[in-house]
Amino acid sequence: MEDEPKLKPTRAAALAALPLLAMLAGCPQKIRPEAEHLLVTGREAYDRGDDASAIRDTSAFLAEYPNASLSDVAYYLRGLARLRQKEAASAREDLKAAATRSRRRDLRIGALKALGDLAFDDGDMDWAITLYGEALGELGPTERPGEEVRYRLGCALQHRGHWNEADQHFDRVVHAFAGTEAARRAELRLRCTAWTVQAASFERKDLADREAARLRAGGLPATVTAAQAAGRLRFRVSVGRQETYEQAAALLSAVKRLRDDAFVTPTR
Repeated sequence: MEDEPKLKPTRAAALAALPLLAMLAGCPQKIRPEAEHLLVTGREAYDRGDDASAIRDTSAFLAEYPNASLSDVAYYLRGLARLRQKEAASAREDLKAAATRSRRRDLRIGALKALGDLAFDDGDMDWAITLYGEALGELGPTERPGEEVRYRLGCALQHRGHWNEADQHFDRVVHAFAGTEAARRAELRLRCTAWTVQAASFERKDLADREAARLRAGGLPATVTAAQAAGRLRFRVSVGRQETYEQAAALLSAVKRLRDDAFVTPTR
């Protein structure tokens, strides 16, 4: 039940739902063919992982058509490329522009989710909850990427201590999107009510017991629990049980002195 690492934008959340060529054909504003081509090449560059070229081509389009009907696509694409390059501030501005300008439902959903992920990574859970909620408002009950949005919303709610509300979202992910990675993670987070620091995980109990003893010798209240992970039995070494995420995060620094790969996670 590991806490969320920094998010990596996925192609599914990014561009798979955007029929770019159809948008170009239906654009009411006259745009030079060379400029239209910049959006095509910008998307192709993003798809192959060439973020520098994607940013260059979309920036060239926006320099000429900052307010065109297709500028929302350019802002969205550039924002995702900048997000993948860890340029959070500029990515946020582009994604805000895409979300506010676009009349395209799929693009707004993608932009809102990406903005929610940025807020989550910044530790601004209240803003993340708002953004994920807005994205969910655009989605049907079983429509993707609803499983990702609802799962992340549940994680943010747990950070704010709203355990029961988080469970409602996790339960819906488990049942409406069975078999997905989001459903697997949601099931692990169901019915959690506190936070702990996970120091290690082993397939063998004797190794877990040995590590727990080492941590206890260092003054940490380590315990070993058995849990199923990806269909396999694992023995997890955890330290402490805290009411809030902030308390567990404070404990994490002490655990990392003895186990640098430790992390904060919710627990039942």
